[in-house]
Order: sequence, then C-alpha cells, then structure tokens
Amino acid sequence: MKEYFKSILYTLGALAVFSCAIDETIVPSPDEVPNGYTLQYFTANIETKTAYDDGHTVWSKGDGINIFWNNGHSITQAILVGEGGSTVGTFVGNVEDGAVFDCAIYPIDVEANVEGPSLTLPFRSDQEGTFRAANMAVSKVGEGNTLNFFNVSTLIAIQLTSDDITKIEVESVGGEALVGNLPVVLVDNDSDDGDEYVFGDIESGCSSVSMSAGEAGTYYISILPGITHSGGLLFKYYKGEEVYGIYHFDKELTTERNHILNFGDLESKLVAGKTELDVPVLRAESIMGVEFTVAWDAVPHAARYMCSLNDGAFAPVTGTFVKYEGLTPETSYSVKVYAEPAETTRIIYEDSPSASITVKTKRGPSDDDKDGDLSDFKEKPIF
Repeated sequence: MKEYFKSILYTLGALAVFSCAIDETIVPSPDEVPNGYTLQYFTANIETKTAYDDGHTVWSKGDGINIFWNNGHSITQAILVGEGGSTVGTFVGNVEDGAVFDCAIYPIDVEANVEGPSLTLPFRSDQEGTFRAANMAVSKVGEGNTLNFFNVSTLIAIQLTSDDITKIEVESVGGEALVGNLPVVLVDNDSDDGDEYVFGDIESGCSSVSMSAGEAGTYYISILPGITHSGGLLFKYYKGEEVYGIYHFDKELTTERNHILNFGDLESKLVAGKTELDVPVLRAESIMGVEFTVAWDAVPHAARYMCSLNDGAFAPVTGTFVKYEGLTPETSYSVKVYAEPAETTRIIYEDSPSASITVKTKRGPSDDDKDGDLSDFKEKPIF
C-alpha cells in the first residue's frame, strides 16, 4: 500500500507541473489590465454545486475559480466580486484577447489537466479535510461567459468532538478505489440527454485516503463518484502516530456525485482492537454408516471456515457445511470448525474460537447382508 500511495502522489505532482507550466498563470487584477488582455466577467450559478444542507451552497467572499482557455493551454484565476452570500456569483479575471474558453473549475487550487472539454481531476490520497478543498465542481463556459457548476465529488462528512484526533484514515475494505485521477468529459449544458458530463475509467486508483484533523468540528473528505465499495469502509482514528480506534461500516455502498455521506460522530463507536468473530454453532446432519455432514449458520464478516476431523489438519471451506465420507460405521468422530475473516478485514476482525462436535456414524450393513442372507428377517403372514 505504501508504494501505491507514492505512485498516486507522483502522478498528482506531474499534473500540477503540467497545469501550471504550460502558460504563465495570470493573477486577475481589476485595477490593472496587461496589454493584450481584457477584463472578463463570469457569472456562476452554483445551486447544483453540492448536496449540502438545503441542497446547495453559496459563494463566499474570497472564492476563486480557474478558467481554462485555448484548449486548456492557458489558465486565468478569477476572483469573486463582492461579499458573496448568494448562489449566484460574478467572477473577474484578466484574459488574453481572442481567447476561446473551455471550462471552469472550483476551487482555485485544483490541479487539473485540461484539453478542451476533456479534463482529469485529481482526487488526492492526503487531504486537509476542509469543505472548500474537498468540494470540486466543474462547468463549461457557456454563451455570455455563463457558468453552470456541477459537483463532481462524493463527500464523506465526519464530526469530531475532541481536539486530540490528529488524523482520520478511510479504507475501502473491498479494495475499490477511493481516490485517483478521474477523467471527465464535459458536454453542452443544454444537452438533450440531460447529462452535464461523463466519467471515464479511473486512472491509478488507490483504496485509501487520509485527512488531517487536530480540533473538534466537521470534516469533509473528497472521494471518487460512481464506485461500489463491496466490503464497506474502514475508519481509523489516530492520536499522533498511533491508531487510537477503528470503526467498520460493514454495508456495501455506491458513491454518487453531488452527495454527502454523513457518518456523523464515530468516536463513540470506535473499538480499540480487533473484534473476534462469532463461534460457529455446529449441528450434525445426514448421518450414515460411512459418512456425515456438519453444518452451521453463516458467521457475520466471515470469509471462510477452517475444518478439522479428529484433530487433523484444518482445511478451508467457503460454504456453511463440511461433508466427511469413507468413514467407519459405529465410530465416533470429532469435528472442529472456526471462522476466518477476509484478509482485507484482518485489521478489524480476528479468527473465532473453535467449535467442536462429536458425531457417531450409524451401524452399517453386515457382511451377511451384503451376500444376500435374509436370515435376520422373519416371515410375516400376508393375511
């Protein structure tokens, strides 16, 4: 996993160099317009920016967006005009005369790779946890420099009640991608199919993301949309460099853009160590002279079961029964079974204790019976 983190960071670093080195970033200044540039205004309606509180957020003083133009090879930083407080905002920036606009991205420090309507957004594996940093939104630049932002991220919201949690780490238990480089293709805002953009395949996905903390409050983590996490999510809370506690959200979930997964306060649900799986409850079935079956109900969070006959070597089964054949009639056998978690959840769960059961095979047919001797049967009159 450490190497996986490094590869993500190297990729994101390359994206940052690409987006800033293509053309000198122009800092907008309403008071001074460079030669060959025009002061441009962009109007943004952000009602669809994110599902937050009443369904949308408002622009705040100091908000900024990046305007990409000339097929993504130039960038203008546009800053909100006024005090904010509305879902509609006007941004101003200096743009080269004759520029052809591609798209706009919020927040201003997102390091995206843009080529016309196609862009790649980096979902970082290490995040600060602020709402602004996590809330990535994109828009095509429409007629009259209008912007219609759509939130790309799925956000995880976590409430911290104490000041001594320094970091929260989230892992996809099934190994699916939480972060990585997401290709997005913007389409016309008035598209007949109603879609504002389409996602491509995830590039360089990583199944873990961390967020720095340090004080009580609500924190947001930006994760990839459109991913089904088959084993749920694992939350690890740190104090300093040590894991303080863990929590496993053990239900399958699928992330959606423009949605907040609000997990609330998890501190009271943290466990300090691993949880032991439940002991299987064994029962004997289909007992014959030379075979029998031992069955049990499924144990929550178990991936497989280890079974042993008469203290022999344990062998794995993925179902909820084991059948033994080729046995000796009228003989007692001891069977032991314990449950094992999946390797990906061993940080949360550990093997259950062994359950045991003794099963005695039935009396088998005698040698005389096998030869067709019917002396044991008595005649019974028909009438």
